[in-house]
Amino acid sequence: MKKVIFIVFWMLTLFACKEKAEGIPSEPVEQVEDTSAEIREYLIRKGFNGFTFFEDNTYKYHTRTFGGDLDASGKYSIQDDILFLETCDTEERPIYETPYYTEMEIPGKYKVDLNKTELNHKGALINISTGDICWSYEYPASYEKIDIDGIECIRYPWGDENVPSEYILILENLKLRKTPSVTSNVVSVNGLSESGIGYYYDARTIALAGQVCTIRAKTINEDIIDGITAPWYLIYAYGNDMWGMDTDVVKAWVFGGYVKEIKAFEREDTEREYRPLLEQSIINLGGKLYSDEE
Repeated sequence: MKKVIFIVFWMLTLFACKEKAEGIPSEPVEQVEDTSAEIREYLIRKGFNGFTFFEDNTYKYHTRTFGGDLDASGKYSIQDDILFLETCDTEERPIYETPYYTEMEIPGKYKVDLNKTELNHKGALINISTGDICWSYEYPASYEKIDIDGIECIRYPWGDENVPSEYILILENLKLRKTPSVTSNVVSVNGLSESGIGYYYDARTIALAGQVCTIRAKTINEDIIDGITAPWYLIYAYGNDMWGMDTDVVKAWVFGGYVKEIKAFEREDTEREYRPLLEQSIINLGGKLYSDEE
């Protein structure tokens, strides 16, 4: 019996040694690709935000602020997909977009995520220790899938000279929501001024029936509200003062069950057709029509 056990043990040991000799792992080992060289080449070739990166591992930074030009320079290195801003040779520091106007941490380490998106940016330097973000100046492509605060959306054309914007016609007064949910808080914008039609100077939390708004994004997921299945649309709600100046602007979501998508070539005719509806909406809100003052 002992002889049989010895033979079995010897055969198992021989098989294990053969497997090891042939380089056959018992379990697959996940390989993490280091793309530092590609990231470095990208940064040198295209820059990032106000940064210009050079082959000798130095950088320069330039942007305009309300206080004037802001310039900085220093040294950098890249390892394991992490950008290390080692030094800043000037008193002023580069600034973040999120939170805006906050100086970047230098020395500081930043994860380079060229695929991270939000409405008007694609690509980010993310501070490893704080999570603060320096966004790229690159726009996501029109109709590209993007992420806005964790919400999967399709970005609609805006700021793209080769692709015309698209619009929604508001068919009923709709609440302006902070997030695309019926349980979300409403957002407020101060005033309304529709050129040649009418105006309203107090705060409002609705998009008015008859308004035509530029689509900035549309949710991929749909909700069912009042038995209607539809996505949510991201728009900019503009507020105006008595001189017709854009004194306030907020991003807001409106439910798509009570809107109609229209193309750029349809906008003028649509605004003309639905002008009576918008006029009545302004009156119902407590505003005034320009035609009543003539």
